[in-house]
Amino acid sequence: MATVYREENFCHSLSMAILESPKRLNRHPNTWARLCGAVAVVFAVSGVAALPASAAPALVVSSFSATPTSVGTSGGAVSLSAGVQSATTCTFSVSPALVGLPTSMGCQSGTANQQVSIPANPGNARSFTFTVTAKTGNTTVTTRAVVVQAGKLLGLSGGGSHTCARFNGGTAKCWGNNGYGGLGNGTNDDSNTPVTVTGLTGVTAINAGGYDTCALVPAGTVKCWGWNSAGQLGNSTNTSSNTAVTVTGLTGVTAIAAGVYHTCALLTGGTVKCWGDNSAGELGNGTNTSSNTPVTVTGLTGVTAIAAGATHTCAVLTGKTVKCWGYNGNGQLGSGTTVSSNTPVTVTGLTGVTAIDAGTSHTCAVVTGKSVKCWGGNLNGQLGNGTNTDATTPVTVTALAGVKAITAGGSHTCALLTDATTKCWGNNGNGQLGNGTTVSSNTPVTVTALAGVKAIAAGGSHTCALLNNATAKCWGNNGSGQLGNGTNTDATTPVLVTGL
Repeated sequence: MATVYREENFCHSLSMAILESPKRLNRHPNTWARLCGAVAVVFAVSGVAALPASAAPALVVSSFSATPTSVGTSGGAVSLSAGVQSATTCTFSVSPALVGLPTSMGCQSGTANQQVSIPANPGNARSFTFTVTAKTGNTTVTTRAVVVQAGKLLGLSGGGSHTCARFNGGTAKCWGNNGYGGLGNGTNDDSNTPVTVTGLTGVTAINAGGYDTCALVPAGTVKCWGWNSAGQLGNSTNTSSNTAVTVTGLTGVTAIAAGVYHTCALLTGGTVKCWGDNSAGELGNGTNTSSNTPVTVTGLTGVTAIAAGATHTCAVLTGKTVKCWGYNGNGQLGSGTTVSSNTPVTVTGLTGVTAIDAGTSHTCAVVTGKSVKCWGGNLNGQLGNGTNTDATTPVTVTALAGVKAITAGGSHTCALLTDATTKCWGNNGNGQLGNGTTVSSNTPVTVTALAGVKAIAAGGSHTCALLNNATAKCWGNNGSGQLGNGTNTDATTPVLVTGL
């Protein structure tokens, strides 16, 4: 912003008159020197040897940039650059302060450059405001640039072809497919590196669906963004949104689960509400009518966890049993039939459940003893029992023990083990099993060169892991940039997500 005093405006007008008629320079030179004198500059005007600085081209600071505009928790170098014209002094400053940034620089003209180092920050998200201030006489121009440093990475979620992360500062970032606004950054442009979800704070949980994403925010409310063709954003409309919108009339939420076209929320007191597409009964309210606002799942209480598949939903109850509802063409409800149900049905012969997740047409659960059981579609071996035959009741995953957590993707499944390694099974057409091949497997295979894993998240045909050092690695399909490594090339082994 420029502060230009009245005499400066006068001198500017005067300079224009002189340029039009150089002879005017000789009429009252002492008056002009007194009013406008500062630093003489030479103008290429016939008969004019020198002109006061105030009559020179206006003081300008252009193209001020700080690159990159975001850094991760490990810190990094930031390059500052400003185009400066007609300045006598130039100052860079930053708030909050950083060690090593000079208080002033010589930048009378040309380009002023400075590199600073932002230190590691494993704590909350923070931002640095860099300011360049240039002065000439009584004129000051100030311009600013902001660099954001994310807080510690706390969680990941894989969607159909995008991925999202939350940080301990309550912010969120997403990357990958953004055709319907599922990244939430106010655009519909895909991104192969993480971008910040616009206007979203206080995030305590995040879940990516097919082409949309939802986040749990303060006061137990939920915000969603992305595709809304079936009302899966829950804001009483069917209009897609590339920024976060509030789910209508929903409070007291403790957990969320997003399917492809529907979303569900676990409420305080152990009940569940769902919204979005209901053509297969996945909302569980006894109808097949879609709803763009939350409806209560019929006859369901004592719920401790929920999971949403493509067109079905499941819930873990306080007795460590499971009930599911929705489409059942592949046996994904686990009821011993392939009959769909728009109200919850009990999964047959399943007890001691400690965790659950649902894929496109299959469901898996961690049970007592840290083993895994799966049921439903098995065309690609995603049940992990050594066959490719669908199962309408739970089957045990072969040779898998010491399981800490489970995640189900489109047609593959992965397990986090107690030794902080990961094993995956099922479809591997894009390398989503992470074992360096594209050969599918109906039994678990070890993800290559991946250790220190804290959490895992599977998307449609990719998988990601949160590591103990608060970084993330992903592998598999990268056609939309969902691996977040700055490329669109598939990876059959884990690659580091950039800028978290």
